[in-house]
Amino acid sequence: MHSEQFKPVRLDTKAELARAMQRPGFKAAWDGLEEEYAAHNELLQARKQADLTQEEVAARCVGAPQKTEKSYAKPVAWPARLSEHTKFCMVAT
Repeated sequence: MHSEQFKPVRLDTKAELARAMQRPGFKAAWDGLEEEYAAHNELLQARKQADLTQEEVAARCVGAPQKTEKSYAKPVAWPARLSEHTKFCMVAT
C-alpha cells in the first residue's frame, strides 16, 4: 500500500481548449457540435418553461418515437427532430 497522499491536479479548461484548437481537425469537430448543443439547449429550455423535472419528461415520453440503431445510420437534422420530440413530450398527458 502506498503512503503517498493524493494530490489533485488543477485543470485549466480554457488553456486546454486553446491547446486543443491548435490540433488539426479539432476546431472543425468542435464547431460541428454547435447545432447539437443548440438542440439540447432547446430541450432544456422547453423543460424549464414547462416546469418539469427530467423524470416527468421521461414519464411523458413513454410511447414517444425513440431512436434505434437503424435511425443512427442516416444523418438526422437534430433541431427538427428534437423540436418534434420536445413538442410530443411537453404536451400534457
